[in-house]
Amino acid sequence: MDIRTKLVFALVAVALGSMAAFGAIAYSAARDLLRENAQEQLEGLVESKESDLERLISGWRERVQLVASRSEMRTSLRDHNRTGAQRHAARIADNLEDARSSVVTIESLEVFDPAGRRVASVGPLPTGDALPAPLAAPPAPTDRTSYAGTYLVSEGDPRIVFVAPLELDGERLGLLRAVILGSDLVAVAGNYTGLGQTGETLVVMSDGQGGARLLAPLGNPGYDRGRHFRVETAAGE
Repeated sequence: MDIRTKLVFALVAVALGSMAAFGAIAYSAARDLLRENAQEQLEGLVESKESDLERLISGWRERVQLVASRSEMRTSLRDHNRTGAQRHAARIADNLEDARSSVVTIESLEVFDPAGRRVASVGPLPTGDALPAPLAAPPAPTDRTSYAGTYLVSEGDPRIVFVAPLELDGERLGLLRAVILGSDLVAVAGNYTGLGQTGETLVVMSDGQGGARLLAPLGNPGYDRGRHFRVETAAGE
């Protein structure tokens, strides 16, 4: 092999090596860019879902606050607390029914006096094992409308509970407890836009035994999980 041929092969080898090195660098850069774009997209989806849930919770709280702000109901509760007359409790129940019928997502409403005794209620109230112990008891006093818990039923959407103080002219009259249907929560979790074929939004609550329970069913193709699963934690945590 003469020197000219050797030079040609050497130049070809150098060119191929340079192309291979350039290809490896370009591949690595493209891979990193795709990963960064995917990470940014996922972070954007997380922020969007978080905002959706925050708006949903704010909307629930505002609805309960509107019910608690009804002056006729608060006046009737004040009169009931002072006299114990059942006609005042009946007026409260009528007012609650009017509020419940105007907000389709509210399943039930209860009014309690300052001692925690139920004065009036409308809508189906779960009994027995349907409610966790803290929710089955009279609600604890609160100074603002606040989240009081979530529970599941055998069929249908989860139920979300809020409580709100009832006051009139600076006098604490009692508490309002509202049970809200979680259909909007299921709708937010069931929106798979941007999640591909296997992405899921998991909204869970603690089961009190170190595990978690899904508040919305999983339905995206590619997943076949049960509604109940364990969350393992490290020892001592």
